[in-house]
Amino acid sequence: MNKDGLTAFRVWNLGANNKNSLYSDKNWFNYLNFNLSSGAILGILGEDEETKELIFKYLTDTNINPKKYQGLIEFQSNNDKFDLTYKNNIFRKNFAYGFNEDIFSNDNLSDLTAYEYLNSYFKQSQVISGITDYYFKNWKNIYDEYQLALQKHYWVNHLELQKGLAQTLKTLLLEITQIDKDELKYPNLAKLNQKITAISSHTFEVISTFQTHENKLLNNISDIFNDYQNNVWFLNYREYIETKKAYEENLKKLNKRKDTFKLWKFLTRFYSINKIKQRELTETRFYFSKLLLDLKKENEVTLKEIKKTKNNNDKYIHLIKKFYFNKSFISFLNNYKEDFKKMHYATWSKLINEIFDLKPNIINDINIIADSNNKLEFKNRIKSIISKNFKLETGIFLEHFELARKNFDSIISDLIKSNKNKNKPIITIYESIAELEKNKIIRNNYLEAKNEYLWNIKTKGLLLKKESEELKKQGQDLTSNNLKLMQDISNNFSEIKIALARYLNVSEDFKDIDKEHPNITFIKNIEILIFNIGLIYRLHSEFSNYNKLLSSDKINRNILDNLVIKLMVYKIINASQFLLQDLQQKIRFIDLEKRIQIEIQKILINNPSLIILGNCIRKLEVEKRHKLFTLFNKYVFDNNKMALYFLNDINFASKYTTDLYIINNHQIIEKGKTSLIIENPVNPVVKKMLSYNDKDTERQLKDFLKSKTYENMFKFEIENNHSIYCTWNQLNSWATENNIKNQKLNNLLFLKPEIKSEKKIKLKI
Repeated sequence: MNKDGLTAFRVWNLGANNKNSLYSDKNWFNYLNFNLSSGAILGILGEDEETKELIFKYLTDTNINPKKYQGLIEFQSNNDKFDLTYKNNIFRKNFAYGFNEDIFSNDNLSDLTAYEYLNSYFKQSQVISGITDYYFKNWKNIYDEYQLALQKHYWVNHLELQKGLAQTLKTLLLEITQIDKDELKYPNLAKLNQKITAISSHTFEVISTFQTHENKLLNNISDIFNDYQNNVWFLNYREYIETKKAYEENLKKLNKRKDTFKLWKFLTRFYSINKIKQRELTETRFYFSKLLLDLKKENEVTLKEIKKTKNNNDKYIHLIKKFYFNKSFISFLNNYKEDFKKMHYATWSKLINEIFDLKPNIINDINIIADSNNKLEFKNRIKSIISKNFKLETGIFLEHFELARKNFDSIISDLIKSNKNKNKPIITIYESIAELEKNKIIRNNYLEAKNEYLWNIKTKGLLLKKESEELKKQGQDLTSNNLKLMQDISNNFSEIKIALARYLNVSEDFKDIDKEHPNITFIKNIEILIFNIGLIYRLHSEFSNYNKLLSSDKINRNILDNLVIKLMVYKIINASQFLLQDLQQKIRFIDLEKRIQIEIQKILINNPSLIILGNCIRKLEVEKRHKLFTLFNKYVFDNNKMALYFLNDINFASKYTTDLYIINNHQIIEKGKTSLIIENPVNPVVKKMLSYNDKDTERQLKDFLKSKTYENMFKFEIENNHSIYCTWNQLNSWATENNIKNQKLNNLLFLKPEIKSEKKIKLKI
């Protein structure tokens, strides 16, 4: 099972601007575009937490149907084609995310254990999907090949586990029975706390015993999985099945009559032609329908806003322009639907982006007619102008359609011609003899593999089976005694638990007490002890379940999911030198450094090509954040990976990102290479982040924050790899001859007024 790395991550026109279960009117955004390649680190910066959380959700939740949001989220693996991240297992197993949930604050009272937290992450992120799919599909073959080895591994570890538990359970029971029941009624808390702590330490020994032997068993299972993937055969069952299949298929070929070859040739020709058509249609159909859906949804929302707009003439004109541009675009797409379907996605995408770039030219003339108070007149004139301009501006694309048409027809024509020119298959006497000789070789390979498999079953297989039965027999008495000890522990501890419960009932009263207060420590120790006693039973049951798993050629998908998650969790334990009890504790009982390590290992354990860090990293102290970003940046640059950080501090953005998007009030206001934005900020919000305190910046910031509407905002390229989103008036207010390094835009902004007014402004959005 080869792992395909990601080489690029692309977001195109991502947006949320209408109501559904994922977003509300408060956190809408649109037109988020970026393209990450290997070695790039993008920062999304701003105080707009709602919008950042929504973007994070769209990027990381691969189960969200693209129809639920605007735009596309795509990735590129080891080929030139971009694919959607939606339910794609190649993407899922190559990306990781973290620091999106607050498990770091001291007031975090989550009852989740660290193991449950990791379990939830692996299931939500679907990181395990590709791995589980592979093993689920091949489980019968794995089982048939390695069943006897798997069962022996289980009984070896089961016996060692029972031996290890025997003494630790006796010691634990002895400690529990030494607690005086009368002492619990009027206890000396300090003395009782010592005993509770001592008992807890013994429960940790029991848990550690489970960890040791479960880890060994999981390593055995993992080794067998790796052997299967690497074609290392145990009983030779797999080779036997494969050679048998090859022999049977070859027999079928030999039994076919000559006429069958002619039919096969005809069907192949027909299928090949149809396959090309289907491939071209399938490749563009989704993207085409997705764009239509986005435009229609956007117009539905725009129409509602138009109906609500009464007195704001500027806003009304902006909405009408937007509505009729989209309507013209929809009509254009429908008119040339069949031509679009004959384009490769790369050509289609380029053409669509070029049409979007023409939007300012198409709607600019409308500013000239904004002198009437009659909305109906506005609407009709705007509709007419946009319709006319759209046809004029998009006329240049008609030749693209003609070229796509000819190219497609040429491919089909060449294929038909190629098939016609092929010689009819002729089976000569010599070819027949060759085929029979080939069949003998295939048959001999099959019989050889079959005999080896049957021999292995009789020798190695029977020996393993006998050893497993002996190990099982040796462990029966130990298992029975250990279960009795566990029952005695439960019975004796139940009385203690009832007496201790009164302290837990008042635990809420101690929340505001200093963390070093003895009562707080006592209550914490009681909770840990009660949890650990229950955990011992659960771990024993979970270990026994491995026997059921490894004794059947049928497997439940959920059981396999849990097995793969266990393998991942133990990789984290081994990589970080944690103890199993560290992960089986409630998160609130784990010290901060271990919580951070859990999050780091969770992200890096699968060697991801793309890392996405959420906004909760800000909860950590500045020094810890610096260490974390340094660690993740080193991983990205050393391994040629990609990363995306959600930030709220421009100082971190300047040090740890290569590219930057800055968001304010649900909108992107400035984007580009981080170094260029830091050296030459334009938007006053960004300048304020960088501690600009001059009067002009203060005035510009005040004016900008007053404006809560975002009509007539365009993208202006300040310099290569540096753009801002604002209105023309805002650009005029912020621009200086020094900060506008795009010479064309600079010339336009700083010409004499009479010359400027004669120029047709071509904006890039």
